[in-house]
Amino acid sequence: MYGIGNVRTPSYFFDAFGIDVVNKKVENNLCGFVQTGIMHNTFVPLLRSDGMGIDYSKIDFKYVDPSKNKNKHERDSDMTPNKKPTDT
Repeated sequence: MYGIGNVRTPSYFFDAFGIDVVNKKVENNLCGFVQTGIMHNTFVPLLRSDGMGIDYSKIDFKYVDPSKNKNKHERDSDMTPNKKPTDT
């Protein structure tokens, strides 16, 4: 279970990472967001001043599977091993 202490609610985490606990669904392809370093670059500036994780109150971000708006060929090419991350 995800331990959040009493500083933030689970909904901040679930919303940021595309987890719908009511309908029991998640956004796909989160690994690509994590493995490319995009997540790191997005959230490091939002670390809490006490060093205890992300300050979710500063996040105006909700992960959405980027392949939802692509055709099959583009989705397949995103899954190619060793693909270099794109600058964002």
